[in-house]
Amino acid sequence: MAYTCSWSSNNRDYKNEFIDTKQVVREIGLDSTKPYLLVVIHPTSSDFQVSSNQILSILNAIKIMDMQAVVIYPNADSGGRIMAEEIRKNMIKGRIEGLKNLPHNKYLSLLAGAQVMIGNSSSGIFEAPIFKVPFVNVGWRQKNRYTLKHVIEVQDFDKEEIVKAIKLAMSKRFSKKIQNLKNPFGDGKTGARVAKILSETKIDDRLLRKELTF
Repeated sequence: MAYTCSWSSNNRDYKNEFIDTKQVVREIGLDSTKPYLLVVIHPTSSDFQVSSNQILSILNAIKIMDMQAVVIYPNADSGGRIMAEEIRKNMIKGRIEGLKNLPHNKYLSLLAGAQVMIGNSSSGIFEAPIFKVPFVNVGWRQKNRYTLKHVIEVQDFDKEEIVKAIKLAMSKRFSKKIQNLKNPFGDGKTGARVAKILSETKIDDRLLRKELTF
């Protein structure tokens, strides 16, 4: 199906019509009739030396779950190349597919159709709740961020804990818990509203003259 969303990260487009999720899944090489996990993981600057262990913990957890997964390659921060190499080595054709580049509309379609998102990307905090997709937040990259009920925290990169969190996220109880989730992060129209206010503001001496208020 095509997903419609009233929110957009692009202020010029307030209503996105996303590409059919099953079509995108088939293009990637996975079975569009089966559920899949979406992994978006980036290195952290202070512990990039263990980036290999971090991504392997998530990949091994997925293998234990015996599920399909789409793994988005990490950013270019220190440790990113190591993570990318581990993703490349652990890809399993037709089951665990890694993607280096993905247009935003296709990414959103994948996110909308994912059973669970896993990783440490801010997308799991800001975009996943729009589609009522659970997010297993691994590590401390997003520490102290305001989060909603769809987030399950896993502090350490322990594959058993990640498996436990994925199972919880897939449970009917958790799914029911987040069905009425409301996005508190705005509707994408802030830029337009600010521009409107500025365009209607009269620039005169009263505005330009500095006044003391104490």
